[in-house]
Amino acid sequence: MLTYLLQNGQKADIHGVIEAVQSTGEFPLYLFDTVMGNVCSVESKKILGKLVRKIGKKARYQPIAKFDNHGYTTLMGEFLERVLASNAPAKLTKSLKKKLQTSGWESVIQDLEAQESEEWLFAWKQFIENEASSFADYLLREMPGVSVSQKFDGCANCPICQAMREGDFEPF
Repeated sequence: MLTYLLQNGQKADIHGVIEAVQSTGEFPLYLFDTVMGNVCSVESKKILGKLVRKIGKKARYQPIAKFDNHGYTTLMGEFLERVLASNAPAKLTKSLKKKLQTSGWESVIQDLEAQESEEWLFAWKQFIENEASSFADYLLREMPGVSVSQKFDGCANCPICQAMREGDFEPF
């Protein structure tokens, strides 16, 4: 497991960033506090207006980019191609690819739910979580005006994690 540290030593809330990346819609809007490492949630345009009037537009609070509709559609296409196509019946993959093209990524999810395809819904959730984790990592490392480092924590005291902490191996 990696811990993300700001230059002032504060831990960055990577799980909050991952959650923010996956959220859909204009609100809530998520902001990353570049001093404390927290993720702040702004629930509406009205609250955003009040917040801006109170604290101004400070560089301390950076908006967190989300997967937009196009991004989710692209990721669903990748999921169907990389995961489903190599493991599911061809008929299912073909019908879901057609559904994606005609009705969008959310309709593919609805089809999987209607078919009670629990294993494929779970696979999708894992896939999107991995993609969001990679994107959150990128966002933190590339955030303007913020220096973020990574520290490998690992688990308790297993030999592999111990070797990685001592620098004998690179984290995965």
